[in-house]
Amino acid sequence: GPERFPALSSDGRLLAFTWAGDQLDNEDIYVRQTVESVVIRVTTHPGADRKPTWSPDGRYLAFQRASKRVGEPNHLLIVPALGGIEREIARIDDGLDWSPDGQYLAVTGLSGPGGGMGIHLINVNGEQRRRITEQGAKVGIYDSTPRFSPDGRSLACLRYTSDLSCDIFVADLTRGRIRQLTDD
Repeated sequence: GPERFPALSSDGRLLAFTWAGDQLDNEDIYVRQTVESVVIRVTTHPGADRKPTWSPDGRYLAFQRASKRVGEPNHLLIVPALGGIEREIARIDDGLDWSPDGQYLAVTGLSGPGGGMGIHLINVNGEQRRRITEQGAKVGIYDSTPRFSPDGRSLACLRYTSDLSCDIFVADLTRGRIRQLTDD
């Protein structure tokens, strides 16, 4: 079956990915050792698990679990990289990146208090939430695909103005300013 959403650990020794298995029955998260080719199944939930993202120290994976109902937000979970007890952090729309210091996750769309569309930061305990980009002031604008800079002081994202048009924006996380880098 198709293997999707590959993510290489920072040391290059482990590859996380989504796979529906030989029976194509359900997407789960797997980790493969790049040297010995040993494959470990990390999740076994009946929901579709997608988009694994490594913590900077390589000890954990954050990932999205699709909701059972269409239109409901995805579950954002963290699990030890080689399997173990999962922790739900939040309900999100999409997009996922881990801060270089390992303390925060950047996501697209956040359900619950202080949520809404746009890019948000959530601490790994799920207790602190901070909106980075505003959304909804203009119809048809959608921010997605957040990515931290290596020093963790900036966060880039794609801002879509239609299905076919987007630009790159960068938010200065220390000053709270956002600037446009490209002009489509």
